[in-house]
Amino acid sequence: MNRLWRILATGLAFSLFGIGGVCLSLTVFPVISWRYRDTLKRKQVARRVVSASFRFFLNSLQWLGICRYRVGGEVALNAQPAVVVANHPSLLDVVLLIAAMPKADCVVKAGIWKNPFMRGVVRATGYISNANQGEDLIQAAKASLDQGFSLIIFPEGTRTEPNISLNPLTRGAAQLALRTGYPLLPVHLTVEPRTLTKQTAWYQVPARPFLLQAEVGCLIEPQCFATDDPATALSAREMTRHLAAVLKKENNTDDQSGNRTESPDHQCLGA
Repeated sequence: MNRLWRILATGLAFSLFGIGGVCLSLTVFPVISWRYRDTLKRKQVARRVVSASFRFFLNSLQWLGICRYRVGGEVALNAQPAVVVANHPSLLDVVLLIAAMPKADCVVKAGIWKNPFMRGVVRATGYISNANQGEDLIQAAKASLDQGFSLIIFPEGTRTEPNISLNPLTRGAAQLALRTGYPLLPVHLTVEPRTLTKQTAWYQVPARPFLLQAEVGCLIEPQCFATDDPATALSAREMTRHLAAVLKKENNTDDQSGNRTESPDHQCLGA
């Protein structure tokens, strides 16, 4: 009976998620657009609204008995503008991160801009479309970071395969950090039991309510990897390799005394 309830509750929750996006687009965001003529101020307010809405959604999932969630290091997550890079085990990853980051920007799939439930949200918030490529994407990201926003990127490009710890990473996040000078901030996400993967339908709920967790790591400063290579190809490759090691090892970075330890690959890391 409990499992049947969670199937019904999950369907209800995701239906309300889509309806909520439409309602915000038809009510709250037009008011914000009318109230604030300054583009930057509109983005700030709209993104705070989306963050609060996502937190409400997660709290609703928790209240319905579908899941629990936890963010370790939320203060560090909002301390300074950074390129926030995370692994991607589930459908709720971006929801969890944005809920914890009122000033978050993110790179979203171009298809979201055509989604009838979410296109009003991404337009109001001014999130960056991945239709931008190369120099256009870098300039859009730098402008956002310069305005004080952190940029969320999933360098795997898609949700992690269920039977592996991490898909191969693209070098886009490392190139952004090297070109803009802003640090990478790794976040390790876990879902236990595993659910809402790309291979799992929403109604295939696990045997018990799942736990969605985020653990914020240490800043990775781009100058530690910079070389004389003008295209930063070698630097980006090395930085991406280090990032993959950090994201894979994040669960094992506690010593026996419970103290956090840093990866030995590079000592030039921020606190």
